[in-house]
Amino acid sequence: MFNRGYSCFFFILFASSVLAEIPQEDKAIKMHQEALAFARNGETALALEQLAYLHASFPEHTQYHYDYIAVLGWAENDEDVLAHAEQLTLDELPPYILETIGKSARNIKRYGFAIQAYQTALQHTPSRLQSRLGLALALSEHNKSDEALAVLANHVVDRPSDRLALLEGEAYAYVSSKQYFAALTSYEKILQLDPSHQNGQRGRILMAHRLGAPHLASSMMKMQPGLLTENEMAAINSDVAAISIRWGYLPAHSSDAAIAQRQQTNAAITDLEKRLVELNTAGKGESIQFHRVAFDLMIALQVVQRSPEVVAYYQLLKAQSARFPKHALIAAADAYFMLEEPQIARDLYQQVLSSGKKDLPVQLSLFYAYIECEEYDSAVELIDHINQQQPRWKRLAGSPTAIQNPDKVSIEITAAFARAYIDQLAEAQTRLELIHKRAPANLDIRSSLAYIYLWRGWPRRALEEFKITGLHDESHLDAAIGRVHARYALYEFPVVEQNIAALNLRHPMHARLKQVNRLWELHNMRELRVELSRGISSGSQLGSQNLTLNSHLYGAPMHYHLRPYLHHLHTQARFPTGTSYYRRVGAGIEYRGHGIELRSELSRNLGGSAEIGLNSSGMWMLDDHWSFTANIDSNSNDVPLRGRDQGVDGWGSGIGVSYRFHELRRIDASLQWLEFSDSNRRQSASVSLDQRLINKVDYKLNGIASLNVSQNTRINAPYFNPLSDLTLQLGVVNEWLLVRHYDYAYRHRLGIMVGQYQQKDYRNHPIWTIRYEHQWNFNDRTELRYAISRGQRAYDGETELNIQFDLTLIWRF
Repeated sequence: MFNRGYSCFFFILFASSVLAEIPQEDKAIKMHQEALAFARNGETALALEQLAYLHASFPEHTQYHYDYIAVLGWAENDEDVLAHAEQLTLDELPPYILETIGKSARNIKRYGFAIQAYQTALQHTPSRLQSRLGLALALSEHNKSDEALAVLANHVVDRPSDRLALLEGEAYAYVSSKQYFAALTSYEKILQLDPSHQNGQRGRILMAHRLGAPHLASSMMKMQPGLLTENEMAAINSDVAAISIRWGYLPAHSSDAAIAQRQQTNAAITDLEKRLVELNTAGKGESIQFHRVAFDLMIALQVVQRSPEVVAYYQLLKAQSARFPKHALIAAADAYFMLEEPQIARDLYQQVLSSGKKDLPVQLSLFYAYIECEEYDSAVELIDHINQQQPRWKRLAGSPTAIQNPDKVSIEITAAFARAYIDQLAEAQTRLELIHKRAPANLDIRSSLAYIYLWRGWPRRALEEFKITGLHDESHLDAAIGRVHARYALYEFPVVEQNIAALNLRHPMHARLKQVNRLWELHNMRELRVELSRGISSGSQLGSQNLTLNSHLYGAPMHYHLRPYLHHLHTQARFPTGTSYYRRVGAGIEYRGHGIELRSELSRNLGGSAEIGLNSSGMWMLDDHWSFTANIDSNSNDVPLRGRDQGVDGWGSGIGVSYRFHELRRIDASLQWLEFSDSNRRQSASVSLDQRLINKVDYKLNGIASLNVSQNTRINAPYFNPLSDLTLQLGVVNEWLLVRHYDYAYRHRLGIMVGQYQQKDYRNHPIWTIRYEHQWNFNDRTELRYAISRGQRAYDGETELNIQFDLTLIWRF
């Protein structure tokens, strides 16, 4: 009896402790309902905590486990969902759990497992739309869009809402396989059934964007705000700007089209700048999104040649360690090139080329950067390599027919121009003439060859080629610019101005017009020329110390061809009898037109007799080789200063002829007459040859040969006046180009002349001159030259040594 009571006591005690730890059924149900409520309200952490407790406490109740898996899916704990799923048998699970497993598997790209889960659900319930849609989405994401479309087509539609859902799934399958037109059709069908369907409206906007119509997408986006994410709207706006920018690159066939392009690009710039401000205000001034918009803005700014702003953005983004895409680096390089910083441009082009495919336009840009950096060997090596790599014929993919490579001719032209850029004009001409024989109808070749003719000093020949090009294609920009330069060389100034105006009207703000606009701007400036010479001689025939200052001040051109000027001449020399002076001032007019140059000046002496003199000279370019000169001066400045001390003056006149073969060789000849007031008559003749012996871009060597003869009629004149004499000289002039940066250049020259002087009644004497000169071109308006020379001359059988300093200033203002 005692034992039975004892056992009953312990059983009751044990049961009480167990019941205290395990919830009662009604309590479990209540906890389950609370957990589901938490989950529906988004409080998934609390829901999962209670469901995990229930699942652990009631493992036999599968509903608690299923709901736990479902809420894990809602909380996007996809790895945990699949961890539980792998412990279960899919065939035993309800469809909603299979759909949860399928969704989680899709999220972590386990498409095979997702497809298996959805297919299992459909096997249980073939009419279940949610499972069918999930399977279609999983198949689409697994690159099986055709299977996805077949799954959707097999569904029997019971309700209109099912039709909408199936069309959404169909659109998704088409988008996944990049069939954007078909996807757009599906979205249009959705909107026919329900015009207010937001996913349909959203899909239509996105498809318009993906089909290359960002402007249409942008318009619809503005009419239906709130449908797209911030990133999607930014992508559309970026592409709108990008297409506007690309339109800016297209050649404009009229001035109106060019203006419209520029307006569109400026509108894109405004939108991009506004977007940057918005991102900066939102604290995203260093975000990837900010960088992407800034990259597009750099390109747009470069299209309209706002290069300083492009460089500013490049430096800003570089400071932020932005990862530049290729197109942004190219825009930055182009901007630096336009701002005359070719070294930075070169480095950026090299960076672009080193990162991937060798784009031909970038390679050509690098070539021009090499030229401006004076890295001529690298430039020639690069363009020759490109030329070698480009075949003359190309075979299209999948076609047995070969077509001419459209890039080959332009590269051959550039390779020829590379020789011109290093002053090998003869080789450039030979190359282009060979190309021209192969393709005589190619206008680019003809125009390029015309430029070589122009640079070789043959403007008429060049103009004919430019005209032929213009007759076939009046919009050919290279030929139109070439006509301006050729006509300017021939002094056809009214036509030059008309041509430049027409170019600016047709191609407003075009970068290629910068040079011709600057040419005309310089032409219309005033000009000052000053020549100063100071010499010291060991003898006194021409003065032991002499000084000459010769200045011309030209006014701006009038009526295209006329240019007034003022002239001042001051010379002095020291003789045994004292220092002699000669000063003269004058005013004149210069005419340049149609290959003719005329100058006429009225002048008078300052001090002594105030004689009025008339000096006229002219030059006529008969053709590209022959030119003739003539001059007459009623009070010639060639009268020796010693003679002027004795009251001697004289009339001077002369004629000359030159034959210029090309830039490397020319021959000059002249005859001069001087009628002195003391009845002396001086006649002189000269002939000279100038031949380039070495011709490199940074070094040139010219050979010079000259012969001069003269005779005088008076004996014992009070000035050096040989009855007859002959001067024969040979020499060389070395020229080194030390620095060049666009219009800035620094050169120095060393000339050495040796020869023999023969004077009647005196023995022959050797003569020589050594001259060293610096030339500075500070810009396209200012040139300064100065030189020092040392030489030996002979007068009446006596040799004299002299040293001389010369200075020349040319300034346009």
